[in-house]
Amino acid sequence: MQSDSKGSVFDRVTQKIIADLEQGVRPWQKPWSGDNAASHIVRPRRHNGEPYNGVNILLLWDAAIAGGYQNPTWMTFKQADEYGAHVRKGEKAALVVYANKITKTETDAATGKDVEREIPFLRGYHVFNVEQIDGLPDKFQPTPAALVVPSNISWIENVEHFIRNTGAVIRHGGDKAYYAEGSDHVQIPFIDAFKDSESYYATITHEVTHWTKHKDRLNRDFGRVVWGDEGYAKEELVAEIGAAFLCADLGITPEIREDHAAYIETWLKALKNDKKLIFTAAAHASRAVEFLKAKQPNLTPAIKQAETQGALPEPAIVSELTTPPDYHTLYVSSAMRVGQHDWRLRIERSRRGMVTKYEFQDKDNPLWRRSQDWHGYDINDTYLGLPRGLSKLYDRERPALVKFGLVQETPAPKQLTLSL
Repeated sequence: MQSDSKGSVFDRVTQKIIADLEQGVRPWQKPWSGDNAASHIVRPRRHNGEPYNGVNILLLWDAAIAGGYQNPTWMTFKQADEYGAHVRKGEKAALVVYANKITKTETDAATGKDVEREIPFLRGYHVFNVEQIDGLPDKFQPTPAALVVPSNISWIENVEHFIRNTGAVIRHGGDKAYYAEGSDHVQIPFIDAFKDSESYYATITHEVTHWTKHKDRLNRDFGRVVWGDEGYAKEELVAEIGAAFLCADLGITPEIREDHAAYIETWLKALKNDKKLIFTAAAHASRAVEFLKAKQPNLTPAIKQAETQGALPEPAIVSELTTPPDYHTLYVSSAMRVGQHDWRLRIERSRRGMVTKYEFQDKDNPLWRRSQDWHGYDINDTYLGLPRGLSKLYDRERPALVKFGLVQETPAPKQLTLSL
């Protein structure tokens, strides 16, 4: 299939991004909007199970929305033919890009010696979603039920473990979320300030993407001079795209930062002046996500298997971090100081019914941790080895426990009257 020229690829992709932004739509947020909002969003992947990176994620998310495809797998016409399958007549292909470098030997005009020079190139080619192809093996057609695998680790706990494993210093307080490069920490309001726990963690994914730019990590610098300038806006573009990629991998919905709407005009201006910007930003976003993933001790076994063995993971094998949640958080209390730690109470609904969980903040690690991680935890102990002072938190949160049917409301004692 004929490839697009480098110039036309830059133009076509950039014009598509510009068209969305001019309508006030951020392309990296589109998978979670409209009719897709209830779907489980994942990164698009190749026929061998390897996930796409960079701008190809944005291109294929957009193509999937336009075509109404639920399956995240794509392949070329030739790859389909190799599986003994065929693309249906009249189906429209989606554009993806391939970037690499070639080495060319040239004669140096000044010295007359041969020198090797690396020349980057970009090519566009076309792929089809597996829903456009007939005759593929069954492994390319996972049923919806097969994609939901029970996990012994709750969904939000997975996300919290992921954030904790990055090693980023996260401090709570105030009413704004930001990464402070000078002190190298992420500042985030307490979870109570967010509409739900998913929004809280989605906001953290944005800020830890910023955290990767530090000179001792990825050393990402767009020449920012003052707050809100073009260099600042370009970094925000990387963080927004990176957070979208990360949220897709973690199975949560990105938080739409209304305070970033002011950047759209700056992004539009920069994109019109630099046709390579969206490619550069998406590549930086992918590097940031991979950097954060590299901090994880045991992540995405199915994808790792696919990368090393070149085989598509079976539909029933999905990473715990990309498994849709099998529970729902109903309530998270505000913090209460018990001893030297802050504690809170979480109420969840799982397949087994309603459950409560105590969580604590370690003074050296501001992320909330499960009570099972408490140093004195003992399942054989009457109080599970937890601080006795938690009874005060329990009493304070009793109205919530009653509201969700976890305890019975104690009727007020009847007043006795004495007859004389």
